[in-house]
Order: sequence, then structure tokens, then C-alpha cells
Amino acid sequence: MGLLVVLALALSAADEQATFKLQSGFRAELVASEPMVQDPVALTFDEEGRIWVVEMRGFMPDVAGTGENEPVGRITILEDTDDDGRADRRTVFLDHLVMPRAIAVTRGGALVVHGNKLWMAHDRDGDGRADNQSLIDPTYMHGGNPEHQANGLLRAMDNWIYSAKSTTRYRRDGERWKKDQTEFRGQWGMTQDDLGRLFYNYNYDQLRADLVPPNAISRNPHNPTTRGINVQVTVDQRVFPAHPTPAVNRGYRPNTLDEKGRLRAVTSASAPLVYRGDLFPAEFRGNVFVCEPAGNLIKRNIVKLVGLRFETVFPYEDLDFFTSTDERFRPVNAHLGPDGAIYVADMYRGIIQHREYITPYLRQQIQSRHLDRPVHLGRIWRVVGPEGRRRGMKPHLGAATDAQLVATLSHANGWWRDTAQRLLVERKARAAIPALLTIALQGKDPLARVHALWTLEALRPGRPERLLSLIKEEDPAVKVAAIRVLESLQVKGLVQSLESLPPSAPPQVLLQVALTLGRFTRGAQGIPVLARIMVAQGADPLVRDAVLSGLAGRELEFLELLLLHVRDETLAPAIQAVASAVVRQAQPVRVERLLALAGNQSGDSMWRARAMLGGLVENMVHLEAKPLRLPRAPAVLDRLERDARLASLVGRARPLLAWPGHEPPAAPTVDRSRKPETADMRTGRETYLASCAPCHGQRGEGIEPMAPPLVGSEWVRGSSERLIRIVLFGMEGPIHVRGEKYEPPRIMPNMPAVEGFVDDVLADTLTYVRSVFGRGATEVETSQVRSVRDETAKRDAPYTEEELLKIK
Repeated sequence: MGLLVVLALALSAADEQATFKLQSGFRAELVASEPMVQDPVALTFDEEGRIWVVEMRGFMPDVAGTGENEPVGRITILEDTDDDGRADRRTVFLDHLVMPRAIAVTRGGALVVHGNKLWMAHDRDGDGRADNQSLIDPTYMHGGNPEHQANGLLRAMDNWIYSAKSTTRYRRDGERWKKDQTEFRGQWGMTQDDLGRLFYNYNYDQLRADLVPPNAISRNPHNPTTRGINVQVTVDQRVFPAHPTPAVNRGYRPNTLDEKGRLRAVTSASAPLVYRGDLFPAEFRGNVFVCEPAGNLIKRNIVKLVGLRFETVFPYEDLDFFTSTDERFRPVNAHLGPDGAIYVADMYRGIIQHREYITPYLRQQIQSRHLDRPVHLGRIWRVVGPEGRRRGMKPHLGAATDAQLVATLSHANGWWRDTAQRLLVERKARAAIPALLTIALQGKDPLARVHALWTLEALRPGRPERLLSLIKEEDPAVKVAAIRVLESLQVKGLVQSLESLPPSAPPQVLLQVALTLGRFTRGAQGIPVLARIMVAQGADPLVRDAVLSGLAGRELEFLELLLLHVRDETLAPAIQAVASAVVRQAQPVRVERLLALAGNQSGDSMWRARAMLGGLVENMVHLEAKPLRLPRAPAVLDRLERDARLASLVGRARPLLAWPGHEPPAAPTVDRSRKPETADMRTGRETYLASCAPCHGQRGEGIEPMAPPLVGSEWVRGSSERLIRIVLFGMEGPIHVRGEKYEPPRIMPNMPAVEGFVDDVLADTLTYVRSVFGRGATEVETSQVRSVRDETAKRDAPYTEEELLKIK
């Protein structure tokens, strides 16, 4: 227990550096420290090689978070004018900001996030200081707190800018910024690999990724899936700190710390970085580095694509790539530099937990060990490999000609390729189109060809059908990029070209073909090819969902075609998935046809009938809110029920359907004594959207891997006393909702207490939740909230499911 009172004193940058241990001959060199940089949380490089740093100086000035909303944040630009490796010039680009958190450099300025809004800050005279700001999105962030608000601003290869903890993306469209909806991703930081696949993480889950392009697989409302998005890349969450780490938020919980007092698993994983540089040894290319500031370390993951999925290898035994014995070493972000090194933003402070999540245990640790002071320190470190740092690496790409930028698309360092692509797009360099076409069509370097294709996608070349020949390209990466770009450019003849691809094509190619053909299925175009892909690879759920993604409204016709070709029972899940999508259309005539298809099966094909009935039954929750009323009695059910293999399924299906003479059990009446249009309900709705929706979803659908659904949840319909306690104190451990178990990595390991709700606002919020998402739930009275507060006045720990179930 003596470890708990050991002071964690602040060290100079030189002394902190002496606490570092890196693997395989690597070392960390100091680039900048306080006062030149303070509280850095993000960084990036411009085309001149200057470092732009986001300084969140308002974050947790003390253990109570006093002054959090004061305008003390800033964006600074650091330069190394004498090329000695240290920044020696600092320019404040933008000052007096409230909690800035993200930046994306563009020509003439930068996109920045501060005050919960997205701005374009302009530097029109080139002096490194912003002249003015334009508001791009006043709703960039919705509620939450600094640990759960949008951030990142990653300019991806597809020319869109993505954010973690967000469902929006942005793109320059002429003279305006275009905003678009996208899938929810990550918590803090985002990165991409050489082919533009997005990687991100959550504080308890160190690495996730997209296996499919954004906005492709989740577009069919009848097949609501995000499979292929937010995929867990590694299940190994272990960490190996170099010293005891008692000051982690739940260090009091069993198994949080090991027998030596060290953190066992990630608890604040953030800012993954795919290494795409050329300074480290070749085996490091494509590795993903993950910051873990609570453990004062950076992890390394060897990630490989095997088939359609990533596999991860942990490269060290009981070690991590970069560790420190300094408890204030807080690597919160990392970025690839022009020199191929990894640049680390070290927030260097004792407190990194936001006040809303600080447990009494952690508060005692912070105060007794003086971790709350000093503040406003910070360092930028450069991680270099055995070959050391390259000097003279100032890129000066801003002055490069279009031809030079096109040539840079072949650079071995991904930072140079990304920057060259960005500049060509921002310049609207149409004069470069012939050279880009030459690289795309005839180039030797696959990565240069992929970048050239996406640059052409943004520049919109004339006669884009010239790129159709790439459908026959042998390299799968080039072929997939070409298909996506041709789809974006809406090139005529694309479907016909894709129809010629054999089912034996590489799986990643067929996956993209399925996604792309889904854009063209309003008529009969593409559907036969999708059926062939489903027959060939429909046993894979990712391919299955890719095929279904573009069939909205055509699922039944597709099923009829599919049944003509499917003979292998391993495709039963594919048939069930298509049948499920038919049912979710909730069109009685089409469900009747589905049942007729099931009734047409016999003998060895009865497994297909079972799959179709399974598609009906698996939508019980969906149909429960609105039973499906058929125009006539489905006699086929009686016939199917006589088959012992189907009797149970038919019995479960009957209560989901209604027809003349057969009515399902009536749904309970919802108590709506507070109408949605009343002031109380408006308050509840606004509070829910600001504080709860970021994790539970605007429609209560739940957002994995954040929180379970509220719609149809027994926790919402059940005891209001339980709900009040959950909000007041939070909840930890697994929870069961609608018969399913939710626990990490499916959801966060704990729901934090929601602070700041006065009794009537809490009552209004829970009333809104119960009225909208709970069937038959009563309202919550202010007096109930007050009573629970009084009863639990001495409690300071979150609840578990076991505890809550004892409360009636």
C-alpha cells in the first residue's frame, strides 16, 4: 500500500527523457517543450513541414475542472529553422479558444474545432496567423464532455475528412464545404493505412477498423447492419507499464492492476497511427501504434489483412514498444512526419481523466500525490529508428509544380503521398490530369496508382471511361480503388464491365463489386451478378451484407432468383438474411409471397424453408411494435407446421402476424400523460439528445461499441428507481438487454454517472426516455429522484446489474 502515497513529481524534459525505454534500438528525441508548447492534444504537418499543435490549455486545471470553458486554448505553429531537430520558432496561429481539439491543415489556413463548432481559419497574408474565421458547422459536436466529443479531422484518401466520435464527414465542394452523414467511429483520434482504410479505437479497446468503404454497407434500411465498420482488430488489450500505476480511475477494482500494481489492460487507448513511413525497418510498415496515456506507454501491433479481415500479432512478450516510468508522460496523439519519424504529443500532466468520470478513489490518488499540479506543461517527441533522424527533410511542397506533386505520389513515405494528393486537389490542378491518367493506367507502383486514381476522382476528368480498362487490372488494390472511383464518377459501362468478372476473383474485389453494383439495382441491372457473388461467397456474413446493402426494395425478387441456384446448406444464413430483409419491409403482400416460397420447399430443400421462417422470427422485436397484418389467412403455415423440423419456428411466427380471425396479443398501452409537445417533454428530449444520444443513439437504437439499445429495453420499461440510480451513479460490468449480453468490447466497460442534472431535469429526461423508447412505462416524478438521492447520499460507486436487479 505504500505505493499509493509515492509523490509523482513533475520532471524537466531532459529528466523525463531519461525515463523512456523503447524497443529494438529506437529512441525518442525532444522536439519542443513548455513554454513553447503547452497541453498538446493533437498535431499535424503542413506542406512546408511545420508542426501545427492544438493546445487544450483549458482541460482540467484542477481536480474539479474549474475554468474549463475559459478561452485559453490555442493553435500554434512550430518550426525548426536551423535543422537541429528542435523547434526554435513558435507562431500563435489562433488564440483565445475554448477547448480546441482537432485540426486539418488546408491551403490558406486550417480547419479547427473549438467551442464545439467547426471553423475554417484563414491565413490570407501567409504570416502564420489567422486573419479571420468562417463557421463551417455550428453542430460539429453534440453534448458530451471532452472525452466523448468529436475530434480527429482526418483527411482520408477518398478526399473526405472524417472525425472520431462522430457521424459526419466533410469535403470541399467548389467554394463551399459539404457535410455528409457517415457511420459512427471511434473515440479519440483516427488514422488510415496505405489503401485508405480507416483505423480508430476506444479507451477500452485499442484497435478497430473499417473493412469496407464508408457509407456503403449500411445503406439498406431493411438490413440495418454496420458489419465491416467498427470491426475489432485485436482482442489483446494487455499493457505492460514500466512502473506501478495506482492513479488509474478504477484501480480499486479487482484485476485492474496486477500483483505489482501495474495496469493490466488498456483503459485510455487513443490516437492509433498506421506507420506508413520509410525511416523504420521494413517490417514496421503497416504496423499500428496506439497511445495509452494512463499506462504511460505506446503499444505496437503487427496488422495483416488475411482474406477480408485483419489479423494482429503482438510483437513483444510482456513488453510494450515505448514505456516510461514517469507517471506524467501522457502520449495522447501521434502523427507521421515528413522525415518518416513518429511525432508524439505528450500532454505531460497528472490529470487526464475528465471531472465527470473521476472516482473518489482517483480523486484521493490525485490529491494525496500532488498529481493536480503543476499544469500547462507539455512536450513533443520524435521517435526515430536505428538509422536515426534524417536531416534536411523540409519538404517545401507548397512551391512544388504540379508535375513535381504528381511525381511525389510515388514517394516511399505516406505523408508525402497524402500531402501531394491534397495539394493537387486543393489547387484544382486540371493540367495534371494527363500525367495522373498515365500513372493510374500504366504506373509500376500500386500505391502511386491508387493515389492518382483518388486525385482524379476529386478533379473530375473528362472522359473518365478511359479508366474502365482497370477493371481487368491484376493488382487487387488498384482494381478495388478503380471500381470505387469509377462508381464515384458515375462512369457509363461500369456495370457491364463488372458483370464480366468471374466469381473466382479475389475476395476483396468481389466484396467491392457487390458494394458498387448495389448503386445500380433499381432496375434489373447488376442483380444476376449479385446472385452469383452470393452463391460463391454468401457464407461469409460480410459478403452477405455487402450484397444486401444495395437491394433495398428488391430483396424478394433477389431471393426468388437466389433460390434457383442455391443448393448448398452452408448458404442457409444467406437465405435467412435476405428473408429477414423482406420481412423488415413490413409489406403484407411481400411477406405472403415469402411464406409461399417457404411452402414450396420439400424433401432435402426444407432447410431453405427453415431459413426463410428464421428470417421472419428473428425480427420479433422489430415487428413487436407494429404487428404485420396479412390480408388473408396464410394456410401455408398449417402445412409447414406439420413438419417436425419447422413446428417450433411456425409457432413462434404466428404471434407476429395478424389476419382476419387471428389477432396477436395486444401491446400494452403507453402512459403518455406528459405529451411530447409539452415543455417538460421538450426539456427531456433536448437533454437526452445532448447527454445520452452520443452513446445510446438519437433513436435509442444503441451505438456499439458504446452503449446498448434503449428501444424495447426491459431497463427502460421496468423500475424507474433503477434508472434513476444508473444516471446518478453510473453502471459497470456486463448488462443483459432483450436477452443479449452486453459487455466489452461490444460496449464500454462502464456507464459513467451523469453529473449536473437537477432533479426536475433528470425526471423530465427519464420520462422522455420511457415514453419514447419504453412500451407501457410510466413517467418519472421529481419527487422520486429526490427520494433516491436522499436514500443513496452516502454512495460513491457505480452500480452493477446484480445490485440493480434487487431493486423493485
